[in-house]
Amino acid sequence: MYEMRVLVAEDEAMNRTLLVKILQRNGIDAVAVETGAEAIEKLNSMAFSLLFIDLSLPHVDGVDVIRQLRLDVENPNAKIPVFILSGKTSDQMIAECEGVHVDEFVEKPFSPSLIKEIIGKYS
Repeated sequence: MYEMRVLVAEDEAMNRTLLVKILQRNGIDAVAVETGAEAIEKLNSMAFSLLFIDLSLPHVDGVDVIRQLRLDVENPNAKIPVFILSGKTSDQMIAECEGVHVDEFVEKPFSPSLIKEIIGKYS
């Protein structure tokens, strides 16, 4: 049985698959989705320990997903750690993400050792 369940919301198949494999190799139950709408659905129906989310998701962007999650105080996932997956960051994006209480930015391409380090901090 897994100790942690992590939601991976990433629209790029290669990044999504890589992150899921890294998590699974570290004994984590990884649930993957490719759109913001799917992320909201999963966050409303399953309990998670962490969220890795891309900002540029189809249908609903990552910041809006996080904002909805944080505002739903009755959702058991409302306070889970959130990690932004991004290939580029700007001061404006960082400020917007801080406004919705993002825990860390994970720059793409990410390494297995970085993901393992993040998991270790929050497990």
